Amino acid sequence: MADLEYSIPSEASKVLIDGIINNRLHQDAPSELREAAEHIVYEGNASPVIPINWRFAESISAIKGFQGAMLNVLLKRKYGLVDYPTIKINT
Repeated sequence: MADLEYSIPSEASKVLIDGIINNRLHQDAPSELREAAEHIVYEGNASPVIPINWRFAESISAIKGFQGAMLNVLLKRKYGLVDYPTIKINT
């Protein structure tokens, strides 16, 4: 049976990948961005602290993940890092 519980970290990850990285409007983004985004890790409480009808925590966390992935790409391009560092975002 599939786990149907809501989770801010997992939803933030989905927004990052599906809503930002794989968005067709971002097709001009660096090609390395998809790989760099795999090193973004979300952690934190699964339940919202303040229940509201729009996904503020998920949206902000996804944007921070995008910034982290882009930073990884820039670091690799400038300094030639072998591996992308893991970036943890506490939702």
